[in-house]
Amino acid sequence: RVGQKGAESRVWVGEDALMMADATHHGDGGDVLVWSDSNTGFYGQISSRGGQYGGDGGFVEVSGKENLWFGGTVNTSAELGEYGHLLLDPHDITITENTDASVVLNATDFDAFDDTPLADATMTNASLNAALNNGNVSLLANNDIHINGDINGTNGHNLILTAGGSIDLLSGKSVSTSGGNIQLTAGDAGGSPDGGNGRAITLNTGSDMSAGGGEIHLTAVGNITVTQLQSTNNGNAVNLTSSGGAILDGGDVSTDVLASSGTLVIDAISGINLDIQVASLDAENSTSGVITLNETDSVSVNKLSNASAGNIELLAGGDVGIANGSQIVLANAS
Repeated sequence: RVGQKGAESRVWVGEDALMMADATHHGDGGDVLVWSDSNTGFYGQISSRGGQYGGDGGFVEVSGKENLWFGGTVNTSAELGEYGHLLLDPHDITITENTDASVVLNATDFDAFDDTPLADATMTNASLNAALNNGNVSLLANNDIHINGDINGTNGHNLILTAGGSIDLLSGKSVSTSGGNIQLTAGDAGGSPDGGNGRAITLNTGSDMSAGGGEIHLTAVGNITVTQLQSTNNGNAVNLTSSGGAILDGGDVSTDVLASSGTLVIDAISGINLDIQVASLDAENSTSGVITLNETDSVSVNKLSNASAGNIELLAGGDVGIANGSQIVLANAS
């Protein structure tokens, strides 16, 4: 454990620093914590691997309560066990392209004793992708998370982004996990967002998320705006939940949700509007607004409910099947 409490505490881990909590023969990797109540700059290496002959990867947390710069590498792999977990936990997080010259990319740019730091948490997508390929990754922000660079996990590990405020994916950027689950939560009760924050999830024009055989879970207090979500999972492949807003079509692609082998599960408060291609559907809207779903092929309906006075419209390019035990609630139907 590296760090100390106090408003003026600062932690600096340089490029040549190596922290190891690897198991040797049998056993799990250890816990490694690097944190401060003020500024943390991390450019070193952390290894918390499972044992060569058995054991899981360990747990690594790198946090700065106010500001965090992350440009190092973390390895929580396991040859014969489950991969471990990396957690980053600052106020705001911005994930940017590795080529962005405005980002603090090298150790000499960080002043551990600067009382006016450059930004909140900034990490390059290269650092995030490396961490994601070596284990599961959680990013936890008290306020917002901005994804301004492509995230590309190739080893099937889970990506969890949790914000007290909002999460947005920049236009033209993508998030993929090659079989790992993608879980985004905006408006988490444990956060402390800035005033007026919409606590929404927004996929901007031309952006997309793909989980391969994994599941996608987007949960927000505010609106969820979707451009394209893809999953080949044959269970509850895509799950969209807004506890205080609507599920909205981003408007730039013909299919917002592509899960032709799985179920799309939707729970909204003030309306649903999506273009979809899914095997089955479970959709509920509870307070206001209409449900408009355009399915490009056939679909089996497990649940379709609008408790408000708004209409329900389901248009399909193929057959619409009503599964055994389905719940259909049509306050006003068309």
